[in-house]
Amino acid sequence: TSAYHSCYPQDASKQDITFLVLILSINLISLLYANVEAFRGRSIRTQYSESKFIGLTMLILLQAFIIGVPLFIVAYDSPTARFVVTSSLTFILCTAVLLPMFLPKMKYLRKYQEQQERI
Repeated sequence: TSAYHSCYPQDASKQDITFLVLILSINLISLLYANVEAFRGRSIRTQYSESKFIGLTMLILLQAFIIGVPLFIVAYDSPTARFVVTSSLTFILCTAVLLPMFLPKMKYLRKYQEQQERI
């Protein structure tokens, strides 16, 4: 037989659920507001113009939130499924933040280095 153990508070009360709902609500509202602001600022021209990458990041985070929370709720009772969902969401969220931030810079750096080699 296989067994697994989890840590839970001794006196699980309504406060735990209240704090969880508050944290999720604050995160969702912040994410929605950031998506609205990214959409409104999409046409602003700046020298470095990273707003479209920030908007892409916010969109991916919103999608991960919309898909990930129900998946986490469904997979909560199975430790293996919960681990897979948690690991996948962590990977997706970290990748969604880091790739749009660094890939354009690496692309521009490579293009700059190629131009310097030609000179």
